[in-house]
Amino acid sequence: TVAAIQEILDIAPAVSSLKINLEDGIGGLIRSFSGHPQGDGILQRCMAMRNLHSLVFDFLADDLVALILQSADRSWHLQSARFSGCKQTLRDPDQTLLTLLGKLSGDLQEFSFLIDLELFIRSFAQGIWGISHQRLGPLPNLWQHREALRRLELNWQAFDDEGMACLVECCPGLEVLLLDRAEYWTDSTVQRIVTSLPSLEHFRLRASSMLSDQSLYELQQAPHRLQILEIEPSYAMSTYMMDQLKASMAGPSGDHVPSSFSSFIAAQLFGLASPERTSPAQLWVLKPLDEDSPAMTLWPEVNFRIRNRRAPR
Repeated sequence: TVAAIQEILDIAPAVSSLKINLEDGIGGLIRSFSGHPQGDGILQRCMAMRNLHSLVFDFLADDLVALILQSADRSWHLQSARFSGCKQTLRDPDQTLLTLLGKLSGDLQEFSFLIDLELFIRSFAQGIWGISHQRLGPLPNLWQHREALRRLELNWQAFDDEGMACLVECCPGLEVLLLDRAEYWTDSTVQRIVTSLPSLEHFRLRASSMLSDQSLYELQQAPHRLQILEIEPSYAMSTYMMDQLKASMAGPSGDHVPSSFSSFIAAQLFGLASPERTSPAQLWVLKPLDEDSPAMTLWPEVNFRIRNRRAPR
């Protein structure tokens, strides 16, 4: 497979879009080009391709990250980048994120970095000890000059309130925000996301012991622009407020949204108002992450396009 990819890059050096990936929805398999005599050169070739604007690469490992470190900062002019790898071959996913974004230029519009936990340790690690995720605070050097970023998807990094405040401030044009770790979030982060990301259309909110009905109220302020809301209910979120959120996203009505959470509670108690329903949207209620069980595959999928074009948003 590695030799075949090298041959493709040799005959089509002007590709604008390249996918070296597993089939969608597949995970839990250890994969790496480590040990292959030509494996290290694939990512270096990709970094040297001037016309490459979109890259999907599902075989990231520490040896390849070490090669990326040798390049100049912000020198990789991708508009769309999706990376993934297994935890066994990526010892420090947080540092890998710093490395990747440190080399990607301000042209970046879509970024995804996903860590896959191997099947043979997934249930054991999550069921007995749980998996520790380092608490990440503000990282201004990571997010500065990312005004062009429209889509961000991460499943390992766990930012706290200050870390999310920095991200939101530096990336005000986000339209899709899908983060799978929210255990350090409080209601203030949800409020900041709703008020500071005016173009947000697709948002994922995972559970946190510090999230409450206040977050559900804040989300009711954004149904006019949210097209898809994914939410894993937190312990302190009531069924009543979840129902109110569903109603606010169901369709138009002429009702008025109170200006604060306390005003909302008072209005509900006295029957004075109900949440505004301005446009239909999708609400997906998520199950906890440790209930997921990915399938397996043995063969990667390789796709490429020679025609140059901008990466789609």
